[in-house]
Amino acid sequence: MQYEVYEGDPLDLAGVETEEDVEFTLLNTDGNGKEEKATAKRHQHTCGKVPAGKENYVISWKYKLPDQEDLLSGKDTFRVWPRNLKLDVQMKEGAKGSAEGFTFSLEQGGEIEKPTVTGGSWTGPLKQMAYSLDAVSPWKLEEKLASTEEAARYTLKVSQLPWTAKIISHGDGKAEDAPFKQYVNLPLVDGTDAGNIMKVEVAPHDRALGLKDQKLSVCVTFKATNSKRTTPRPALILNGAEQTSTDPGAAPGTADLVYKAQLALPANGGSCVFHVQLGYAGGDSCHIQVGFDDGTGDDELWVCNWRRLESEFVVPHSSLRQGWDKIVNNDDVAPGPHPDFEAALKRILDPLFIELKFPDAFRAVYTAADINALLSARGGEDTFIMPGAYVHPRLTPDKNCTFLSPADLDALRDRALHNPAPDPRRLMLVWTDMLPKTLSDDDANVADATPGEYVAVFEANDTPVAHSTAKGQLTSLRNPVCKSAADLWGVEKVYWRITGFRQQGDTDWLDKTDIWREPEPGQGLLNSLWDSWEAPTEVLPTSEAEASKWVDFVSAQKFKVKLPNTDPTDPGQYLQWNGYEHRIVVTVGLRHFQMGANANALQGKIRMTPCMGLGSAEGVARTLCHEMGHNLGHAYIENKGEATDKRGRIPRHQIPGIPFDAFIPAGFFYAGRGHKGAHCAHGLKTGGKDLSARSFASIDFQLDTNCVLFGQGDQMKTVQFNYCPECTRYIRASDALDITTNWKA
Repeated sequence: MQYEVYEGDPLDLAGVETEEDVEFTLLNTDGNGKEEKATAKRHQHTCGKVPAGKENYVISWKYKLPDQEDLLSGKDTFRVWPRNLKLDVQMKEGAKGSAEGFTFSLEQGGEIEKPTVTGGSWTGPLKQMAYSLDAVSPWKLEEKLASTEEAARYTLKVSQLPWTAKIISHGDGKAEDAPFKQYVNLPLVDGTDAGNIMKVEVAPHDRALGLKDQKLSVCVTFKATNSKRTTPRPALILNGAEQTSTDPGAAPGTADLVYKAQLALPANGGSCVFHVQLGYAGGDSCHIQVGFDDGTGDDELWVCNWRRLESEFVVPHSSLRQGWDKIVNNDDVAPGPHPDFEAALKRILDPLFIELKFPDAFRAVYTAADINALLSARGGEDTFIMPGAYVHPRLTPDKNCTFLSPADLDALRDRALHNPAPDPRRLMLVWTDMLPKTLSDDDANVADATPGEYVAVFEANDTPVAHSTAKGQLTSLRNPVCKSAADLWGVEKVYWRITGFRQQGDTDWLDKTDIWREPEPGQGLLNSLWDSWEAPTEVLPTSEAEASKWVDFVSAQKFKVKLPNTDPTDPGQYLQWNGYEHRIVVTVGLRHFQMGANANALQGKIRMTPCMGLGSAEGVARTLCHEMGHNLGHAYIENKGEATDKRGRIPRHQIPGIPFDAFIPAGFFYAGRGHKGAHCAHGLKTGGKDLSARSFASIDFQLDTNCVLFGQGDQMKTVQFNYCPECTRYIRASDALDITTNWKA
């Protein structure tokens, strides 16, 4: 083994164990081939100086045991290094100025120090490894003379450059881990942080020192770890012309793209301007270096591409909804997102290099008066606002819960914000407690009841019959998915008919075929009701009063069917009638609705719910970011094309240089499978789930490791969701120029 040691370090040498003296021979003890011999049980040696002109030297040793002729090699060798670097600094003959304050770079083992020399000399420790040194601008190392008497000692003759180049257009961005943010998706404003073409201005650190036609050099590097997006190609731009990289064949995201140029000051005290095409991909890095004459070490600028999007924020008045305590600030005068919600959004969007802002001008509250003004023909607030206690036992009972459809939300948003002009980088975002969804089409038919029909049998009394909705569907007196006054009521239609009779006091029910056996006048009276046996009597409620006569709505999933028995024409009058009792069957057809999706989005319009306020900041942020991903073009939603599920992607929507991801199981892209549109199965694939399943909607597929763009999510979870690496790659490469794009076109 070879050990690294310094001049003056002691060496303790020993051969094999023996009680007798050993003859030691040390080789190269002075770095110039000198041998040293000694006879002892152990031998100690102090390392001598490294000879002048040498970087280090190596000592090896041998030993001979008593009564043996052959020398044995010592198991170790020792490389001896100078302890210190010593510099004497002086100005080059004829150079102006003083060497005081000379700064140099000392590199050892990949680490760089930049010491400053005072008093004309400097001594500092060296590591036990090779080193190199050079002057730091504006200093220039003209000559390095090695001492003829001592290793690692030099006389440096230096000069000063007349000035150093300084980037005066940007004060920030001086380190790779703290780059300047350029928002490449914003409309270009020259000389600002907006736009994919950035203006850079460079001048002497002291403008008065700059002389016309003096040169400065520029080096612009786009890292190989950037996106593979190919258009627009990142480049240095001089006088409006894109330059050619040092390797013209280098491809973005595969190799470093390096551009070099030399510029001349246009006038005494002047500056040089150039532009950099940064491309559209979020997270792409650009390193700009400048220097006097042919150097590029005077100043630097690190740039990172970001995208800035805006969003409206239109919420129902706090009196119309549940608390939403971690989603909104609950300020009806100055509404806005809750800090926890904004922080959750930031955690998801930062890796995409997307910044989402909620400008004050696009924040608003809609009220019950707004609902009434727009939806009065469909019952207004009485239809769309329900008590929390009615909707779900987990809701705050004394707070309301509002169900509004996407079209109604759009109209309320227009009213609350006074229909502002659209912006391709601003989301339309409007909220409600829940988006309602209808069943396919309830068919109230007595002979063949569907889940929307419920039967109640009344035998001689009108005690209401309790029911629960089929399959967990929801219902209410006023139907929140009504489109007109014709389907306003939750009670769509009612059928009733008589199915049995008996004389009062009897216990057995008789059929209509037994009426002829009854003596008069009973037979005649019963025959007068014959039509109510033959066919059901249909009732179509057209008012709240008519609907309430038949159904008492207890909660969104519980109700009681009633048999009206107040007016002379009510069928309940026949329960006890002229000495007879009747059995009457009532079939009620209800208009059902369901809890809709967590959100609905298309072409920059997002209608959001916080799951009636039960959603966590993390869960609701995941849903909003999911919809943002679609509006950014991922996963190229619902374009008909050639694919196993008949949903494909239009070639013109492919990101330049970024091929479409393959369908599962080869890739992560899928469409359908129990979800609407195209989504990402990354979490399922890495989690070992069955990708051949017809549906991914079951609980077995709801993984905490799913990508944000998986087709389903539980808003009540507090898990931190993120975009998977594949979706991150896609969305970072998207241009984010227009989130209102019709991706189906």
